[in-house]
Amino acid sequence: MIHFILKLMGDATGLVSNLAKSSLTLIHCTDVQIEEVTEVLTCPIKQLPIVYLGLPLSVRKPTKVQIQLMMDRLAKNLAGWKPKLLSPDARLALIKHVLMALPLYFMSVLELPAWAINEIEKKCWGFIWKGDEDAAGSCSLVAWEKLCLSIEQGGLGIRNLRLMGIALRTRWIWLCRAEPECSWTRIAPLADRKSLHCFAASSKVLLGNGASTSFWCDSLLPDGGSVQYRFPILFSFVKLSDITVAAALCNNS
Repeated sequence: MIHFILKLMGDATGLVSNLAKSSLTLIHCTDVQIEEVTEVLTCPIKQLPIVYLGLPLSVRKPTKVQIQLMMDRLAKNLAGWKPKLLSPDARLALIKHVLMALPLYFMSVLELPAWAINEIEKKCWGFIWKGDEDAAGSCSLVAWEKLCLSIEQGGLGIRNLRLMGIALRTRWIWLCRAEPECSWTRIAPLADRKSLHCFAASSKVLLGNGASTSFWCDSLLPDGGSVQYRFPILFSFVKLSDITVAAALCNNS
């Protein structure tokens, strides 16, 4: 059956699976299940962490070594350009549409630490002003924060990586709510405190029957916000923090 499905996908899309060059990474599988899958697909098994489509995948946060691999790829792109032969407009276009694409792709599923963001911004800043990723601060004409403003606000429209990271992680929270029937929504989305606050502040829940609405964490208060963020001391004493509205209002609750 699995071979048949892979063949159908290959015929439909042209993406033919080469099992000789493939590997399996199994999560929460029993020994019996692992044996059955390997007998069918005859692929070697690789344990996490692995690299898939250029992204380090692991059950934990990416390590500094894994993030440094992405930083090295970014530096390699910079080294291949001749910035001093380019106009400021050309440098800006490369920063906005080429160099920023790699960290944004990374942050679409993983959180990028502050040290990596600072290093990326430093390289981009030096590339724009002097064509040198290691340029000194005295050559700057405008603060980096102002360059990241929109063109309408007087900036150059460069992506603010910190804000983009929060936005991308908040999007996963939204997709889990908007598409609950998808199988991947059963996996907890990457959501730090900032993205959770952003989602709570920018969304409002339609209650319905309350079966999928969090009593403590969803924005249910009349003026917006949730009990969790409006009354953090009260929430710290809560034992059932994941209880739904329907369960909380049940007579047997």
